[in-house]
Amino acid sequence: YRRQRQMCIRDRLVSVPQLHLVGTLDNQVPAAVLESFLRRVADDRCVVIHRVRLGHGGPWEDAWREARSQPLRCGGDK
Repeated sequence: YRRQRQMCIRDRLVSVPQLHLVGTLDNQVPAAVLESFLRRVADDRCVVIHRVRLGHGGPWEDAWREARSQPLRCGGDK
């Protein structure tokens, strides 16, 4: 049952455009956590990862503002 549920969640998330920010100085939630999640769930044709020189406590506002200002291109988007 658990495996079926995981596949159902994966099927729903794989088509959702994803924008992730990773703090290169974050020791609480390292990039490996995101990488593991993406290996199991995401279709890399529609995933953008911004690596920023921030720790877990941020400040994240400017990094998110910058990341959101750029178009998220998926698959065959031009």
